[in-house]
Amino acid sequence: MDTTTELFFEILNSKRINYYKADVIHSNSIHIKDLGLRSLLHLSLDGFNLKNEEIINNLLSQKYIYNFSDDMLCSYVLMTLPQQDIYVLGPILSDKPTIHDIRKLFKRKNISESYAEEALQFYTHLPHLPDDGLWNGIINVFGGYFYPNNFTLKKESFTADTLEAVNFLKNAIPPTQNYDDIEYTYNMQFRFMEALSQGNLDLARNMLKKTSASHEIENRTDNELRDIRNMMIVLNTLCRLALQNAGIHPIQIDKLSREFSLRIESASTTKLQRNLSEEMIVRYCELVNTKFQTDNPKINRALNHIQTNFMHPITLSNTADLLHMSPNYLSKEFKKQTGQSFMDYLTNYRINSAKRMLEKTDYPISDIAEMCGFIDNNYFSRTFKKHVGTPPREYRKNNRL
Repeated sequence: MDTTTELFFEILNSKRINYYKADVIHSNSIHIKDLGLRSLLHLSLDGFNLKNEEIINNLLSQKYIYNFSDDMLCSYVLMTLPQQDIYVLGPILSDKPTIHDIRKLFKRKNISESYAEEALQFYTHLPHLPDDGLWNGIINVFGGYFYPNNFTLKKESFTADTLEAVNFLKNAIPPTQNYDDIEYTYNMQFRFMEALSQGNLDLARNMLKKTSASHEIENRTDNELRDIRNMMIVLNTLCRLALQNAGIHPIQIDKLSREFSLRIESASTTKLQRNLSEEMIVRYCELVNTKFQTDNPKINRALNHIQTNFMHPITLSNTADLLHMSPNYLSKEFKKQTGQSFMDYLTNYRINSAKRMLEKTDYPISDIAEMCGFIDNNYFSRTFKKHVGTPPREYRKNNRL
């Protein structure tokens, strides 16, 4: 991948914009992923297909970049990157819809209003770029690098006739709950978010259990995995909002929320999806409880960097580069402010995260090691035993919740 493409992807990541190489189907349609919106509303199991052979030909010939809006208030960009790969950017929002906007849309499209609140939570999670000029500027600048000749940035608005649902759900039945059940559910959700914002893990677990028990349990579709995945999307959104209320830095929330969004979509079994719900509330509570502040803003940034990226390779040197500090100064100041060396703090944080996952999930130990930043499983086992006193397998056996 060339430097310009890497820079482009970094900018998209900084704006929290989803992007991926598109699947072109039979040369006349492009599969568009909507991050679960249509499956949440039981309109489709997997996004939609944009059926337009002319658009595909124009993209492959690098004549146009398309900025299009769909029939569900979302916008996307279609463009060709080097190697003739068509990429999809989005979904994004130019305007954040209100609950009134959503109900109006649902009425026009004959969608049950019982999904309106869940849809509002979904839209809240999407990146919002109100400055159309800035967004178009980014696309035009990089389009000039990617396209060898002059191109046109073309705006389109597609109707449902052009957007084909994937595995359309003809028999989806909207939930039937009485008003008392709905009021109780929202009360439990509020109390769950309140507990999470305070970092109270036990209370958050209890409130989530009551919320799930009061929620409609029977499948809304004939696909159990899709139903659970929808619930996980809603849970991730509730956790995100709870931490915003707790005053956690948006960058930390976005990174954790984005991680779970990707894992929700990739988890291929109902068991993996259910494990995610427990891990999700543990990790979000952990983020609240580890909001450790020192007298040095740069050390606070170092702590935030470790807590947000502990599953990735982290060194004293690359953290110092990130903070525009010398490694020697970072090492001394970190020890002065926290009482621990940089590597001791990082290792302890990773081991504590591994302990919680061993206690509360069924993930294989090798997967837990990787998710906690240990590339080598044998090194993880040795380090774990050195810090905890027992090997990971024995610890799980004795401490399983």
